[in-house]
Amino acid sequence: MNSKLKLCVIAVLTWLSSFHSIAQSEQRPDKGNVNFSTGTVLLYSTVSIGYESPDLLKKSVKHSLRPLVKFGVWNARVATNNVGSQCSIGLSYVIGSTSHHFEHSSEFVSHFDKGLKGQPIVYIASLYRPFVGYRYDSQNNTFIFKIGVGWKEVLQMGIGCKL
Repeated sequence: MNSKLKLCVIAVLTWLSSFHSIAQSEQRPDKGNVNFSTGTVLLYSTVSIGYESPDLLKKSVKHSLRPLVKFGVWNARVATNNVGSQCSIGLSYVIGSTSHHFEHSSEFVSHFDKGLKGQPIVYIASLYRPFVGYRYDSQNNTFIFKIGVGWKEVLQMGIGCKL
């Protein structure tokens, strides 16, 4: 495994464990959520699975701020069809007091090119990826749905499940 990829994985796991220990010490019922997202535009698309940690703004009824991490694959069709992997880390801000919410996410995404014929995975670049959209997240249900726009994928959709 590439040393940059190892460093990225270790940093993400360390970051997640710090939020997990905070949530455990306060005995909150919010354990975060697991989600599956996809985004596409004609030349670039992604598929990823991620985790949003428990809410950092614990006393707010209308506002939620959640650190997130995602791992997935990307596909670019510019000159040739290229496929690789990606990992992202960021924050998701959600506002709304009922089941219907406005969401803004800010992530930094690291792209890796898959190795060909036994070659190692190669780090390409890290990019900023914003998202703005609608989120259905009922307090009485474990189901989460979101749809919106972002950069680079333009149209993004996701489903999730509260833990």
